[in-house]
Amino acid sequence: MLFKKEKRLINTTLNTGFGFVFENCKPGTVVVPVGLNLITGRLSDFFETGINVTVVGPDVMLLARIGYRKHFNNRILFRIAYTPYFWLPAHIDTEEYPKYTGANTISVSLGYRF
Repeated sequence: MLFKKEKRLINTTLNTGFGFVFENCKPGTVVVPVGLNLITGRLSDFFETGINVTVVGPDVMLLARIGYRKHFNNRILFRIAYTPYFWLPAHIDTEEYPKYTGANTISVSLGYRF
């Protein structure tokens, strides 16, 4: 056989992590995201969609993701995505952010696959 047909991968992943926010929150606010992604593609190039629930101190936000994912050496990954987010009712409005409901953002991430 001269040409080998590439198989299309459809996969779901669960991700979590933690971080710290130093701007627009009390310094050192802990951020805990938990997400579910659907990934489809071939070899090292993938289309990715997902949804995350993120705890930011006492508040909670919902993030969506639609974007591109690239794997290098089957371990390092690069992602760029459109990621709108919305505060869930647990968000407490402040004088600084009255009725702050969310935003449309572009996110870039670099990671390691286990």
